Amino acid sequence: MKPQLLFSVTVQHSYFSNGKCNALSVEPTPDCTRLLRKTGLLYKQTHEADGLVWPADIQDGPVWKDTDTAFDFYICANDPDFAAYTQQPQKWPDEIYFFSNKLPSGDMSDTLYRSSVPNPSVQDRTTGKRLVGLLAIYNRGLAGTRFLLPFDAAGCIWKYYLLMDKPAENPPAAYSISSSVASFQAVAGLPDGVAKSLMDLFPDARVSLYVSASEIQFQEKGVKNVQLMNNDAVLLPHLPNPGLGDNGIKIINMRTWQPRLDASNNLAFN
Repeated sequence: MKPQLLFSVTVQHSYFSNGKCNALSVEPTPDCTRLLRKTGLLYKQTHEADGLVWPADIQDGPVWKDTDTAFDFYICANDPDFAAYTQQPQKWPDEIYFFSNKLPSGDMSDTLYRSSVPNPSVQDRTTGKRLVGLLAIYNRGLAGTRFLLPFDAAGCIWKYYLLMDKPAENPPAAYSISSSVASFQAVAGLPDGVAKSLMDLFPDARVSLYVSASEIQFQEKGVKNVQLMNNDAVLLPHLPNPGLGDNGIKIINMRTWQPRLDASNNLAFN
């Protein structure tokens, strides 16, 4: 008889294009490990999900009947960059996420409720991975429940600083940045320290700043079709994205790029 599933947990993360996240592991706490041994339940990890099963020779289901006790797990990061591309609690790292199928009202849910709790500052006892969350599953009417453990990609305001020759053939107002994920606005006056530093380093260049009107979430494969425009002409079809540790800042030096016409008579750069 095939072992029957009590519940499973599948990690999902919007940073990854397919939603699947291999950057996390879900590990039983020491108390949970003792509970599993006491009750005869088996913990099984697969490429698709982490779950609990009970042995096939137990005909009446799990021997553990206490519905007020939870299976507790550590959620640990395997990737040292996990925090950089993941939206964290407001008080991170002093607080971490807490997931449970028990709602604040005390009712049970098929959807994990997410909140935040103080960081207990413990590490997985065997691997030393960084703790990023806690999970508590209560055994109330589970019988094959499949839970999704959701994490959202981090986002920030993007800023593009363009270094161009001066005087330029085209006035600054002719340039713009177009994107399907957010609108970009040209900032007059260059009020921030990055622009001022660039002007000091490159006194012979014109510095233009374009800022996204809203936060843009990071994506594993990059945000496509962020385009540099000159009126209606596409100068650069895919601007490079800011890196995870760049605070949304990307500096592009256009002074060494020479415009030309490609085979379709569109503006391009050598």
